[in-house]
Amino acid sequence: MKLKSLLLLASLACASSAAGQAQYIDLTALSGQTVISVSDITPDGRYIVGNATGGGYVWDWQNDPGPTIIGGMSAVGVSDDGTVVT
Repeated sequence: MKLKSLLLLASLACASSAAGQAQYIDLTALSGQTVISVSDITPDGRYIVGNATGGGYVWDWQNDPGPTIIGGMSAVGVSDDGTVVT
């Protein structure tokens, strides 16, 4: 329950439509991967990083249909502009 709440809050915090309305994005159903955690979000909410069953992921939700699995590593942080994942 705690994990689902975290995913819901993270997705609501960073997902917005062009009209500025919040929208729900189900992170668990993207790219055939099970999202286990959201580790960090850029201040503007554009980039999300975390960990999934296939490894760490980074997701530019405005341009990509789903997260990009980094594979073999954890993703615990992202720079403010989204160019560096740690």
